[in-house]
Amino acid sequence: HAGPVGGADEVELARHAHREVGAGPIRRRTAALVTALSAADALLAPSRFLMEEYIRAGVPKDRLQHWPYGVDRAPFAAATRTPAADGRVRFVYTGSLQPSKGVDLLVRAFTAMPSARAMLTVHGAAPASAPGYRDRLERLAQGRPDIRFAGPFAHGRVGAVLAEADVVVVPSRWFENWPLTLLESVLAGAAAVTADHGGMREFAKTFGTAVTFRPDDAGDLTRAMRRFVDEPGLAARLATASRSDVRTLDDDVGGLDALYERLCAARRGGGR
Repeated sequence: HAGPVGGADEVELARHAHREVGAGPIRRRTAALVTALSAADALLAPSRFLMEEYIRAGVPKDRLQHWPYGVDRAPFAAATRTPAADGRVRFVYTGSLQPSKGVDLLVRAFTAMPSARAMLTVHGAAPASAPGYRDRLERLAQGRPDIRFAGPFAHGRVGAVLAEADVVVVPSRWFENWPLTLLESVLAGAAAVTADHGGMREFAKTFGTAVTFRPDDAGDLTRAMRRFVDEPGLAARLATASRSDVRTLDDDVGGLDALYERLCAARRGGGR
C-alpha cells in the first residue's frame, strides 16, 4: 500500500489479510488462545462487553470476573475547570494517532462544524505502525485554525489537559474495551462523544455522560458534536456522573492482592 492507511483502506487490508491467510489458521489461533486462557485460575475483564467476547470465543464462563479499571486520582486533584474565554465549545481528543482510533474520522467530521462556535484540540503522536498518518490529519485540517494538534503530554498533566475540555471525543473504529480516556473524562467533569459499539457503548450506558454516534460515520459524528453547539449547557448537564463512580487505583490494586491470596489459598488447599 503506497500511502498512509486509514478508514476504508484499513478495513480492506484486514479483509485482504483474512482472504490470504484463510479462516483455518485464524480458527486454530483462536483455539490455541482459548486453551491457554482456560488454564488460568481467573480471568479479569474490565468490561462486560469483553466478558461476552471471551465467552463467545469459548472461554469458560466460570473463570471470568468483571473487573473495572482503577484510575489514579492524583492528576485530577489540583485541576480546576475554567470555561472558554470566547464561549466556544472545546472538543478534545487524547490518545494514539492511528486509523483504528478514528482520528481522521474526527477531523473530517469537525470540518463540517461552524468554526466560530467550536474548537478541536488533538493530543497524541502517531506510532511507527502508522507512518504519514499525522501528515494526513494535518492535510484534512488545512484551512481550519480551529483544529489544533498539540502533540503528546506527560500522564501527570492529564487532569490539567482535560480541565480545558468541555467534551472528550473517543471516535474509535475498533471496539475498544473499557477506554481509560472516557473514565478520565468523568474524573475531569467533562461530557463525552463516543462510537456506539463495544466498551464505548457500555460506558455511555453506565455513566450517562456521553452522546453516541454510528461507528465510522463522519456525518453522524458531526451530528453528535453539533448538539453541544446547538444546545447550550448540554455538556454541563451530561457531565454529572460522580467521581466516586470511577473505581480508584487503590481499590483495584487492593482487590488484586486479595484475589491473588484467595487463588493461592485455593491452590494450597487442593482446589482450583
